[in-house]
Amino acid sequence: MLEFTLNHPMLCSTERFWTSFLDPDFTREMLVEGLGFRAAEVGVLEPVPGRTVQRRAIRMSPKLDLPAAVTRVLGDALSYRETGTYDPEAERWTFESRMNVLADRLRIGGRIWVEPTSSGRSRRISELWIDAQIFGVGGMIERAAEANMRIGFKQSAKWMNDWFVQHSDP
Repeated sequence: MLEFTLNHPMLCSTERFWTSFLDPDFTREMLVEGLGFRAAEVGVLEPVPGRTVQRRAIRMSPKLDLPAAVTRVLGDALSYRETGTYDPEAERWTFESRMNVLADRLRIGGRIWVEPTSSGRSRRISELWIDAQIFGVGGMIERAAEANMRIGFKQSAKWMNDWFVQHSDP
């Protein structure tokens, strides 16, 4: 299992971050327009019975830059379903993704939260993990996924920050 943490400054308050991030239209636009995903179906948040958390599912097909050996194992039409849970008390997003291939041996997930900064803005912290239980190529798949996630999270922060600037409150 490979684990890593990313930090990205956000040009918004923590409240604005969560309002935007949890909005299905905003997330769909970020994935398709901002990150160039081939497709994204973003569900709405739904309450989890008996708990204070909310859950949503996203089906997406990203464009990935993968080594040839990884593409031979995973194919070139990779898609996945992300199931995420938002805890409004802790202000944490926890997610796990299941691929359309090797779903029983390849898992990706993490936790995201936002901390306020002294400037009235915020910082997004993402603790991420990848677990590829595939003999001979698991480590290569984990490193390729990490590289793509690092790029994707950096691009999403840039896209979101550009969006926040363009849609600043009057």
